[in-house]
Amino acid sequence: MGEALISEFNIVVNEKFEKGIMMSHSIFYHDFDLPFFSGLEEKLDHKDERYARKKHLSLMQNLIPKDVLFLGSIDSDIAHSPGLSWEIEHHFYLVPGTSDLYDWGMLRISWDDNEGKYEYIAEVVVKGIKEPKEASRRIVEFLFAEWSYDTDDEDNQIYKEFLDRI
Repeated sequence: MGEALISEFNIVVNEKFEKGIMMSHSIFYHDFDLPFFSGLEEKLDHKDERYARKKHLSLMQNLIPKDVLFLGSIDSDIAHSPGLSWEIEHHFYLVPGTSDLYDWGMLRISWDDNEGKYEYIAEVVVKGIKEPKEASRRIVEFLFAEWSYDTDDEDNQIYKEFLDRI
């Protein structure tokens, strides 16, 4: 059953040699649900946007279980061209696997500047890495590559600095 599910997703297999032993793992897109996702919208108050934004983020963070590891945040304004800018805000978490399909999953709370609200995004998982620090790094590297962020590019220094911190 696990193999059939895995074949439905974009799988990237990475191999590396560590102490003479070849190790491999898979990182792939897979939406996963967590119990605290449900019922959130009913708890939110959208009347005062500035107050509501801080309140929404706090509520979402407080709903995350204690066994989920906070990895850090990226908060930046992008001035693409005169009159065109947007805010990027991501809070990254590493979630222990909840099935045999994966060992770790990446949860983000991200600000959607177009919609004017935060959202939970649980979409990337890794199988074959047991160490949380390595799993975090591999998943974030995968995600940044999928977003076409070259961390060696000066324009993407905020992402390189984030990777260096985890």
